[in-house]
This record gives sequence, structure tokens and C-alpha cells, in this order.
Amino acid sequence: MVCARKASQPFRASRDGTANLPGQVHGQVEVSTAVFVDATVVRMVLVPATMELLGDRNWWLPRWLDRVLPRLDVEGEAAATGPAASPEPEPEPVSGA
Repeated sequence: MVCARKASQPFRASRDGTANLPGQVHGQVEVSTAVFVDATVVRMVLVPATMELLGDRNWWLPRWLDRVLPRLDVEGEAAATGPAASPEPEPEPVSGA
């Protein structure tokens, strides 16, 4: 991630034609360090540790949010059990005029 961040910052010329001023290089080092710390400390240490400490409470969903969110059947369980429990009635044939 640090290499990608470093490569995405192009060398910019200043008004007097010099490539990188020391302040610009220092800013790039700060951003790269922040990305490195975020990737290692926060995402690889703090988040898994917090998830381990919270246990099942980690996946708790407030009731008001549960009512607002739509019900999604990703694995198709409702389709597998639905027709057997309540089959759809056959449509009535239409008598022609």
C-alpha cells in the first residue's frame, strides 16, 4: 500500500522550475507513514482484537435498523422452502370472446 501511495504521487514542478521541494517530500513521507501504520496497526491488530473481545455482540443489529433494512435472501433458502409450504394457485384459463 505504501508503494502504491508513493507511486501515485507524481513529481510536480514548482513555479521556479525545481522538481520537489523538501516540504513536498516530507509530506509524501508523512502520508506514506500514515498509510503504513493504518494498514498494519489498525487493520491487522486493533480490528481483529476488538472483534475477538466483542464476540457475538460484534454482529448485533439495532431493532430500528433491522426494521428499516430490506430482507435479502442471498442463499435462496426462502425459495427452497417457500413453494413446498404454500404453492401458487394455477391461473384460471381465459375464455375467449
